[in-house]
Amino acid sequence: MLRTVGVVGIFAIACGHDGGGISATDYAGQEAAAFCDYEVRCGLFANQTSCISYGAIYVDPSFSMLVDSGKVTFDGNAAQACLDALSTVPCDQTQMAARVTPSACNDIVTGTVAMSGTCEQNAECQSDACVLPDCGSACCTGSCGAAQAPAGSGEPCVTRACDVGLACSETSQTCVPLGGSGAGCMLTEDCSYGLGCVGGECATLPAIGDPCPDGECADLGAVCNAQATCVMVGLPGAPCATAEDCSPFAACNGTTCVALPTVGQPCATACSDGSYCTGNDGSGSGMCIAPAGNGAACTRGPQCASHYCGSGGCEAAPVCI
Repeated sequence: MLRTVGVVGIFAIACGHDGGGISATDYAGQEAAAFCDYEVRCGLFANQTSCISYGAIYVDPSFSMLVDSGKVTFDGNAAQACLDALSTVPCDQTQMAARVTPSACNDIVTGTVAMSGTCEQNAECQSDACVLPDCGSACCTGSCGAAQAPAGSGEPCVTRACDVGLACSETSQTCVPLGGSGAGCMLTEDCSYGLGCVGGECATLPAIGDPCPDGECADLGAVCNAQATCVMVGLPGAPCATAEDCSPFAACNGTTCVALPTVGQPCATACSDGSYCTGNDGSGSGMCIAPAGNGAACTRGPQCASHYCGSGGCEAAPVCI
């Protein structure tokens, strides 16, 4: 359930400094708040406070370091426009506005490193393309290469994303037009806007209140209930028969949706206060424990306050700048 904001957020965002709109220092926090507003609007949380306290949003520390490096410039007005666009993104996951990054979000960052200059990530380059070797470590140094436009219809999509309105075919590995109603699909992203992938075919997904014979619903905060009708997921206090009746950030305790446990309480797979559930080891039964500091033993990132588990245990996450 972890969502990372900062260098990569809701719409793959990075940043630097400009002067208008949102400041670089405030951006990560406002992005986190905007993300929570969206999840509240779509019914996954009751309010922003419960979403923020859940601890599911991690602000990447490399955000401010990238800004301070001088390798990027940050457009605060574009950042504000991007977050404004998020406030209108529909909960219906089949719609174009929910599947295509708003244009303003692509203008937040501009790299300052020229062609052939040294880089560690795409955002640093004027071309937005850092050619990196496989150096066998967390951070590799490469050089800025030529900009790569999205792949067009019929072009290979092995190393490039397809342009808007196209999907990468699993069979041909080329970009193909989005499928209309009845077309074969593997994912909703293979289908035309307004359609989802149901049983391997593109089709209109039911809205809240509509029958859902295939068990699928269009909205992020909807679930197909036992009566085969799309309904909003239950928040803590709502009735439930199974875990699927409740928000993914809640649990079904007998007949009622309840908030996930907190530090010191038994848990199955997740906790609601940013703590780590030891049941994630596959046992399905554990305790919520506070994330450990650097140097503590670990097997996975969420066990660490830094969200990074390295060869020496919990460590500061590597920053490739």
